[in-house]
Parts: sequence; C-alpha cells; structure tokens
Amino acid sequence: MKSTLNPISFDLAIAENLEKFTGRKWLIEEIDEWVNDPNGRRVYWILGRPGIGKTALAIKYNNIHDLSAFFLFQYDNSETINPQRFVKTLAYELSISISAYQDLLEKIDLDSKKDLDGPALLNELIIIPFYQIGNLEHQVIILLDGLDEIFQRHGMENIPQEMVQTLRALYHRTESMPFRFIFSSRDSQAVQTELQLDAVKPQFIDPDSKQNRDDIREYLRKELGNITGEVIPDETLEDIGVKSEGFFIYASFFYKAVRDKIFSLDQPSFPTGLSAMYLEYFEKQFHDIQKYEQKIIPAIQVICAAREALPAQILTGIIEGEEVGMNKLRIQIDSLFSFENNAVRPFHSSIVEWISDEKKSGRYYVSLKKGHASLSEYGFNHVMSGEIHEYFLRNLAYHLLAIRDEKRLSELMVNQEFFVRSYESDYQTLQRLWVILENETSLRMEQVYALPQGNRKTSSTVSKLQTFFFGRSDQTNGSEFSNWYIIDIGNLLQRMSKLTTAYDWYHLLEKKARDEKDIDSLQISLGNQALILSARGDLDGAMKLHKEQERICRDLGNVDGLQASLGNQALILSARGDLDGAMKLHKEKERICRDLGNVDSLQISLGNQANILYVRGDLDGAMKLHKEEERICRNLGNVDSLQRSLGNQALILKARGDLDGAMKLHKEEERICRNLGNVDSLQRSLGNQALILKARGDLDGAMKLHKEKERICRDLGNVDSLQRSLGNQALILSARGDLDGAMKLHKEEERICRDLGNVDGLQASLGNQALILKARGDLDGAMKLHKEKERICRELGNVDGLQASLGNQALILSARGDLDGAMKLHKEQERICRELGNVDG
Repeated sequence: MKSTLNPISFDLAIAENLEKFTGRKWLIEEIDEWVNDPNGRRVYWILGRPGIGKTALAIKYNNIHDLSAFFLFQYDNSETINPQRFVKTLAYELSISISAYQDLLEKIDLDSKKDLDGPALLNELIIIPFYQIGNLEHQVIILLDGLDEIFQRHGMENIPQEMVQTLRALYHRTESMPFRFIFSSRDSQAVQTELQLDAVKPQFIDPDSKQNRDDIREYLRKELGNITGEVIPDETLEDIGVKSEGFFIYASFFYKAVRDKIFSLDQPSFPTGLSAMYLEYFEKQFHDIQKYEQKIIPAIQVICAAREALPAQILTGIIEGEEVGMNKLRIQIDSLFSFENNAVRPFHSSIVEWISDEKKSGRYYVSLKKGHASLSEYGFNHVMSGEIHEYFLRNLAYHLLAIRDEKRLSELMVNQEFFVRSYESDYQTLQRLWVILENETSLRMEQVYALPQGNRKTSSTVSKLQTFFFGRSDQTNGSEFSNWYIIDIGNLLQRMSKLTTAYDWYHLLEKKARDEKDIDSLQISLGNQALILSARGDLDGAMKLHKEQERICRDLGNVDGLQASLGNQALILSARGDLDGAMKLHKEKERICRDLGNVDSLQISLGNQANILYVRGDLDGAMKLHKEEERICRNLGNVDSLQRSLGNQALILKARGDLDGAMKLHKEEERICRNLGNVDSLQRSLGNQALILKARGDLDGAMKLHKEKERICRDLGNVDSLQRSLGNQALILSARGDLDGAMKLHKEEERICRDLGNVDGLQASLGNQALILKARGDLDGAMKLHKEKERICRELGNVDGLQASLGNQALILSARGDLDGAMKLHKEQERICRELGNVDG
C-alpha cells in the first residue's frame, strides 16, 4: 500500500521534535481525558502562537498513543497542501491502524481514481470504505497539525479552496461515523471561518501560564546541563524563562546558540523575546557586515524563498559555491537552518518571518523577492535547456509569480517538456496553478494556448505569444509538437471548461494524426471533439465524429474505446428521441463490457437502458436492470452510482403506487448523498420525497423538504431544479388556499423557465397560473395563459400537457355558456387520452 499511495513522510520532523521533547504532561493528560470520554466533543483543538510548541506536542502525542492517522501541514513542504497527497497519506495511515479498512482499500483500483479532485478522492478512499465497514469497535482519532499553514502559504486572496473543501468534507462527512479529531493551529480566524469550525471551542496554550513556563525551565535545565555538564542555577533558568516570553522556540534556539558557542550562560544579560534573540545572534555571528552581504545574504534569501526544503545541488548552483564553500556556509548558519538529506530549510518559520521583516531584522534583512528572482533565473534557464529538476517542476511557476514575471511564466507554461511532465505527474496541481495565475496576473489560458489564426475553426482570442510559441503567426501543422503534448493541453483546457480552445487543439491533433496516419491518436481526437460538440448542442456534428471514432476502434480492435464511443452515441440518440437506436447501442456497449469484465462501465449502460425502459412504460424491465446495476455498485463500493440507481428504482415504485417502498429507497439515497456531500443529487431526492409526502396528504412535511431543496438549488445556482421546487411549493400553497403566495412562486418559476428557454417547464407553470386566475374569477386571463400553454404543447409534441390544457379551456367555455366550443375541445381531449391510454384524463 505504501508504494501505491505514496504517503508524505514526516520522519525528519518526528525525529527532530522527539529527540529533546520535554514536559507537556499536563496538556497530554487533558487530551487523554478527552480521548477517553466517548461522549465528548468531536474536536480537541489546540491553539497557540508561533513557536509555542504545538507541532512538538502533536508529534509526541501521536508517538505515545499511535493514533489512527497523523498529518503535519508544513510551511516548508508545499506537498502537504496538495489535496490528493493529503487524502492518500491519511488513507495509508488509517490502513495501518484499521485492518477492516485496509482490506477494503486494497480492493480499490487507485489508477481509476487518479482524475478525482480532493473531496471526490476523499469519498472514494475514506468515506465510502468506512461507510461499508459500518460499526467500528473503537473510535477513529485523526490528528492534524498546522492547519494555519494552508492559509499562510497563499494568503487570504488565494486560499487553496480544494484543500479547504477536502478538510471540510473530512470533518462534516464523518459526522455519522466514530471519527474524532485533534487539530492544532495558530490563533487564526481564517482556520475557524474557512473550515466552518465556529462551534468548536479551542484550547489555548497560554505562554504566561505556570505550567508552560515550568516546561520551558525543565527543558533548559536538561539540555543546557547536557552541554555544560553542570547543574544550571535556578536563577539563570528563571531569567532565560522570563526572557523567552513563554515560547519554546526561544528555548530551543537559545540552546543551539549556546551549543554553537554563539551565546554564553555567563553573558551579562539575555535578549528579551524571540526577535531580540535572533538579532543578538546575528550580531555575534555576522559582525562583518560586508562579508555577510556578499557571502551570506545570497544564500539565506534563496533558502528562505524556497517553497520546500531546497536541494543542496540547486543552492550550490545559484551561489556558485564549491563543496568547501558550502561547508563553511553550513558552519555559519547551522543554528538557523537544517541540513538533512542533501537539502536545506529554515529550522522554524519564525526565522523567515523575522529576517524578511526589515523593521525587525534591520541590517540583517534579506529580500524574499530577490530570493524568488534568483530561484526563477536559475530554474527557468535550466528548464529551457532541457534540465528539469523535480523541485522546479513543482515550484518554478510560483517563484516566477512572486516576482510577477509574466513573460517567462507564459513561456514556461507552453514549454513542451515542462507541460507534459507537469500534466502527467499531477494535472490537478496544474489546474490549481492556472486558477491562481488567472486570479493574480493578466495571463489567460485561452490566450496563452490559442493556436495561430490559420488553425482556428472558431473566433476566440489570438495568442499574444504566437510568434514566440510557433515561430510564425499564420498556421501550424502540429509537427513541432508531440501528440501527448497536444492531447494534454486539450485535456487541461477541456477540464477547465475552455471548450473553444480545447476544440482547436483536438482539431489540430486530428489533422496531424491524419497526416501521420496515427489512427489511435485520431480516434482520441475525434472522441474529444465530439464531446465538446455535444456540450455545445451540435448533436449532428458530434454523432458524425463518434461514428468515425467507432469505425477506427473497430479496425484497431480497441474495444474499450469502442464501448465508450457507443455509449456516447446512445446518449445523443436518446436526446433526439430515438430510443430504439439508443437502446441498440447501449446493448452492444453492455455486451462489450461483460466480455471485458468492465463492470463499472457495465452498470452505467444498464442504468441508461433502464431509464429508456422507464420512459417507454416498461417498469418491470427497468426495475430488473436497475437491480443488477445496484448489485454491481454495491460490490464495487460505488455508492455515488448506487444512490442514483436507488433513486430511479424509487421512481418506479412510486409509479406503481408503492409509496412506502419508494420512500424507503429515497431515504437510503438521501443518507448516501449527505455522507458524500453530493448536494445536487440530494436536492433531487428531497424533491421526490416531497412529492410522495404530498401524495400522502402531508403538506407540511412536503413543504419542509421542498424548502430545503430550494435552499440547496439557490446555493448551487441550479436554477432549473429551483424552478421545479418553486412550482411544487406553489401547488401546495394553492391546495392550502394561499393563491397569492402560490401565484408569486409560479411567477418566479415562469421567469426562470423563460430565461432558460425551458418551454416544457414554462407550459406547466402557465397552466397552473391559469387555474389560479380561474379560481379568482379572471376567466379571460386564465384562457390567455391556457392558449399559450396549448401552443407550446403542440410545438413540443407534448400531447399529455395538450389534453390537460384543452380540458381546462373547455371548462372555461362551459362557464361562459359556449357549450359547442367546449364540446369540441373535450372531443379532441378525449381522442388524445384514448391514444395515450390515459384513462384518468
């Protein structure tokens, strides 16, 4: 599992913090008391200022108790705020401590989950397996240290939302499970607000408390005594303890300075506070300012600007140092920086904060911007020469962003080797980078990746970089690009909804593949172009491309690509109303999937076939397919597809009149959706449950569910589902006699439908408004709306809606005394109902 999940290692931090850990018995006992109280709150949240010793405590507590999972968000490791690495590391930790979970995790095909974002991956790797396990014999305790680092790295303007959403999901989606959490962070409002922890009461470590100061004195007594071989006088310990202002980092650095003979216990006085101690250290260690500026600053500013531990190879290259020079540098800054595993990093974030603040550090100030500039220059030149170090693959764009070098950023993002390696390594990190670039710079994906005008089949913006990018501005045949480069750019653009530019790249691939007779790349191009055309509503164009893709796949014997193409064609035929043609393709897809053993694609096919049978009125056939779909989903642990299957089965039971059975399935569907955080499917489930409650006569219960559905839809911006909720609420208000309230909701429903061009929803709303006008005695207004409903239904071919409209118009004519006109409409209504088999109508 370790090689598959590739968890982040915290071994170095653990070793550093355990080696000289002292005290904290009082706080450990408090946490133990919380752990041993099964009815206690879900979160024990440790708050403290920087340098108080939170991380050391977290590491020590995990070392004592071997918790279910443990994770450190580190200021010098950008990978710790990568949502996918976070989830996989937690999954690995949990698999070690919980055997039932490990058994389920080993059955998951991780390759099939590589495209998932953080919250979705959390569902697949953690939420769903624990949902399957059910009742656990013991609680699951997860310790997360340094939550504030998520916000420190990018600032409040560019909060890494996917990471935040993943943490929220972990906390909120495990509420029904025996999950409990130990959090630690700085006293940050951002942590409380963004992670929605407002109801959690934190435990603040008070630097002035007697217990905290006693721990610092005990640490100093032990460690300073080890250096001197003597008992340290109490008054000396008290003096240092007071000067530390209650911060363990002061005591730790003071110990290092004495060990390295920079400070002495015999000196007249000790600096007060961490800032003063750093300043005195620098004054004693770097008294030759000219040498400091020439030899030390260039190294320190690069180390401090690095986004993770900086490989010594890069540092040496930047400062043009030799091995002897690097050894001298290490001796001079060893107390400030940690040299481990051929990499260097600040021993604590407080050093970076102090030395980059000119008001605090004075003449020892270093410019982080200059550090970013040095890293940018060195890294960019190496990337362009074909030498891409892993550090720069992850971090070069952020260094260029820090100095606002948009020209080089643009050149970097289109460099073939850099782009392909970045995309293939972790395309989601590349997506997150582009979100930040578009927020903070003038760069736009459509411009950076726009093809020359001669290649375009569309009219999106021409790239400002075409001359640089292609060496000309008229046209390219793609020969200068590898096929994977073209595919990866197209895929990234498509994933980020830049469909016009993505289509251009896929079209370029098509032409290149035809020229090179690379038919496998050709079918990839055709399939992706077809999906974009479908999204645009060009079903004919999409079908044409899918047909060619199908032919190629058959020629190549690429049956997996074939089944995907057939499924997409079937969806187009369904959208056109050709249910027979769609069913035929779904059947062939089903056969291929059964032959391949591709059960996940199989269940998709079965569900789509069942939906067609439902529309045709074959409820038994639809239910049979949904049952097989359900069985596969349960075996796979695919609970998201499972909830869809359950919801569709519930609709069949409702159509059969089995409201209790339908409600039972909808309730399971709802529970899954809440656990997964799938709010869009949740709102559908709530709406369908509300319809059942209304059919039972429970109008209050129905209205409550419709209100929750409405709230979700407004939050999601799902206006189509919103208008349905409003319409159903209006019907309840009408049934209660609140015609004004009903009409208000129908009017909002009507406005949304007109804005969306949803004419079927519009005709339903107009018909219901007409009934209200009739009840008010406004027969002319009612007739006008029924006439518009009739027109729409005739245009749509919606004969069931048409017969309802004709019947209601006939009733108005009867009330007016026009019996002949009424009879004529009723006769047409009768004919339609007989043809439909609508005996109720």
